[in-house]
Formats: sequence, C-alpha cells, structure tokens
Amino acid sequence: MGITVREVQEPESECVLMIDLSGTFDYEVNREFLTIFKNRDDLKSMPIIINCSLVQHVDSAALGMLLMLREKAGGVDSNVTIVGCNTNLKRIFGAAHFDRLFKFA
Repeated sequence: MGITVREVQEPESECVLMIDLSGTFDYEVNREFLTIFKNRDDLKSMPIIINCSLVQHVDSAALGMLLMLREKAGGVDSNVTIVGCNTNLKRIFGAAHFDRLFKFA
C-alpha cells in the first residue's frame, strides 16, 4: 500500500488536499493514514480528494479510516470526494452506503 499526500492549488480556487492511494487499503496502513490528518486543523476549510485509481481492495478498517477523515473534515459539512474507483471498490462502497456520506467522481 502506498499513500501520497499533496496540496494542490487549483486555478482560481482554493487549495485542495489530494490523497493518492495504491495497492490494498487495509489496517496495515492505519497509522500512516491517520497521520495525514491527525494534527491538521485546516481540513474543514479545504476540499479533499481521495484518489483510489490504483487501489485493488479495501477492508472494513479502511472504511473506518475514511469515516474518521470525514469527521475530522467537518462531518456532514465535509467536502471529501473519492475518485477513480474500480468496479470492486464501487461495490464495497455501495454496500457500506458510502454514497450517502461521500461524493464520488
């Protein structure tokens, strides 16, 4: 599993936090993923895009990590978008009703 985090300044827009994931998104990366947002207080003010185009599988721990990120980013008012999901990930996210909690593109 690989995680890359970068802030991107969109033209004529605000800064966007890009989180690129690859491989299997599971409990093994719990600590690494949580450090992305653990000490940040600016997440409520910026859009977050999670790129899953290189992810083959997610487990229940990964779903929990995404929920924790959503809460840190403002909960119901958060601006978190998940992009690049393959068919398997769409099925998993759909079964967990993540379409009600996150934006998908």
